[in-house]
Amino acid sequence: MCTVHGVVKKTPFEQYQNVRSNGLIAINLDEGDELKWIRMTNSDNEVLISTAQGQAIRFHEHDVRPMGRVSRGVRGIRLRPNDRVIGMDIVEENSSIFVISKYGYGKRTKVAQFTPHARGGVGIRSAVVNKRQVS
Repeated sequence: MCTVHGVVKKTPFEQYQNVRSNGLIAINLDEGDELKWIRMTNSDNEVLISTAQGQAIRFHEHDVRPMGRVSRGVRGIRLRPNDRVIGMDIVEENSSIFVISKYGYGKRTKVAQFTPHARGGVGIRSAVVNKRQVS
């Protein structure tokens, strides 16, 4: 799981088998945070998180210990002021990411160019984000 404030959480799927009629708590969220991405993993995957200001971090899921359903999670990426997570996915071999800015600029980068780091860092620059627009 990943939130817009960069919190990640790994919970065994078995903890969600017995769903009550009023639902289950999957994650405790901080004020103003939202859960946006959930991916199934096989315990040997790498995760890639991207932010609105063009940062991206790649880390191994072993860096995130398994937690109970009602826990908050841990920091996946350290966000700079006014930044937020805009995407999270599982890394697949020989894949690419395609970054598109709100001004229409796009960039395709092979995932292999994002070297794995420990979770919790600011990541590396995946795209230059600025206010330049095409007239």
